[in-house]
Amino acid sequence: MALGVLSLVVALGAAQVPLSVAVLPLTPLNETPADVATLLSEEVVAQFRDRKAFPNVLSPREVTQVMTPAQQAELARCAQDNCAMVDMELAGALGVTHLFAGSVGRLGATYLLHFKILELRTARVVANVARQVTGTGPELLLPLVRPAVDALLDELGILKPATQSPPPVATATPQAGGGGSGLVPRLAGVALLVLGGLGIPLALGAVALGALLSLAAYSIPAIPRAVPIADTNARLFTAFIGPVATGGLGGALLLLGGLAIAAGGAAVLAWSFFAG
Repeated sequence: MALGVLSLVVALGAAQVPLSVAVLPLTPLNETPADVATLLSEEVVAQFRDRKAFPNVLSPREVTQVMTPAQQAELARCAQDNCAMVDMELAGALGVTHLFAGSVGRLGATYLLHFKILELRTARVVANVARQVTGTGPELLLPLVRPAVDALLDELGILKPATQSPPPVATATPQAGGGGSGLVPRLAGVALLVLGGLGIPLALGAVALGALLSLAAYSIPAIPRAVPIADTNARLFTAFIGPVATGGLGGALLLLGGLAIAAGGAAVLAWSFFAG
């Protein structure tokens, strides 16, 4: 057996295989629920993979595919007891360079986490971390996993930053004082431009209407010569000057109003773009 162990150690050292780790399930101690240990073991795997310090990480489920429960228990017991010599035949079946083992337990109101990493080539513990938290429930243990894993990798000198999450998608928010980036101000600006543009044909229509009224009034039969000149002037004003002046004034007012509305629409439209 000793010769086989020595041969495997030499083979592992010569092969220079990439770093890899097999995560054994955490051992629950002092009546700690098994599902808590299972959950924490999966979180350890997630943190190892997130850090990418080990290119290959075997989860407890993947370990069960190459090892029987008895073999896992034997390897975990040796790792927990800090055996002087790990069963390299069992460890070699995993095809990894390192082995993670640990325990989770409770002492009164204090929960304890104990993590360690063994280097299989030398059969020694190369990183060892303990964390504790006092509280009323095992859910307090979950936040301890990440810093504990970081501490392990830091001891090994292979700590890498966690994978960056994708940046949040930026969403447009209304600007203070008017929401210029919204669609409503732009639609309002366009509507005012259209409404202001209507002032031009309305103004022309008013002038034309005045002219038509003047022609209609002028078609009244001529006033006899006996009519005083004042009445003639009144007829002239009624027939021509009055309607044209009224139509022209109304048209000018409509034109100015339309231009003002159009200018306001253009200002609103420009503000909606520049403020957005």
